[in-house]
Amino acid sequence: MALLAEPRSRVWFLDQHDTVRHVPAMSNGTWDWAYAATIDTRSDHPHTSRAIDNLLRRAGHLFIPPPTAP
Repeated sequence: MALLAEPRSRVWFLDQHDTVRHVPAMSNGTWDWAYAATIDTRSDHPHTSRAIDNLLRRAGHLFIPPPTAP
C-alpha cells in the first residue's frame, strides 16, 4: 500500500512488517532509498504523518483481510 505525494516529492508506504515508511524523491525522478525512514514523532509534520499512518493502515486492512481460522 503506498501514497504518492507529488507536491511533497515523497512517497509513504506500508512495508512487509506493517511499518509506515517515507522515501523522498530525487531530482532525476527516482526514489532516494538511502533516506527512507519510518514515520515517528520527530517528523517535520507530526500531525500529518500520524494521519497518513492511520489512513494507510486502515486502507491496508480493507484490502488485506485478516487470516481466517482453519
